[in-house]
Order: sequence, then C-alpha cells, then structure tokens
Amino acid sequence: MTDREGHWIPASALLREIRQRGYDGGYSMLTAFLHLMKQPVTEEVTRFETEPGFQMQVDFTIIRLGHNPLLAFVATLGWSPGDFRQVLQQPRLRCLV
Repeated sequence: MTDREGHWIPASALLREIRQRGYDGGYSMLTAFLHLMKQPVTEEVTRFETEPGFQMQVDFTIIRLGHNPLLAFVATLGWSPGDFRQVLQQPRLRCLV
C-alpha cells in the first residue's frame, strides 16, 4: 500500500496499523496480498521512426585486446534487414573506407 504522498508503506508498519482496526490475519498473508498489488513501474519509451534510407545505426567495438586487437564495425540502415559488417585489425579510418 502507498501513503498519501505515493511512498510504499512497509508491510510490518501496515500490519501494526490494520491490527489496531481488527485485522487478525498473519504477516505472510498480508505480504502475499501486497505482492499482488505492487505493480512494476515501467517508463514510457518514446520511439521515432524515419523514412527508409534516412537513419542508420552504427556500432563499433573491440573484440580482442592485446598485440593483435580485433575491432568490429557494424552499420545497419533503418528499415533494412541487412547490415554491413567489417572486422578490422587496425583502428584507422582508411580501413573502413
């Protein structure tokens, strides 16, 4: 349960209050009831989509470090089922061009 300001009241505190009002059930029964009432808070996600060909997602990551690093570059055009993948051994722009 929540108080007037929207903060969750602990079951132990709630149990004390409702016992004063005649509740004769146990703590486990109360927590089981409260579990059903407590819904996960989800944030609303605002998504936007562009017309085909106007948006691209690019990911660049290091797969392996050390003397011979491997780098991966992946580009996916919006609305496209395919993508461009390139595994690199040198982090230089001319390797991608």
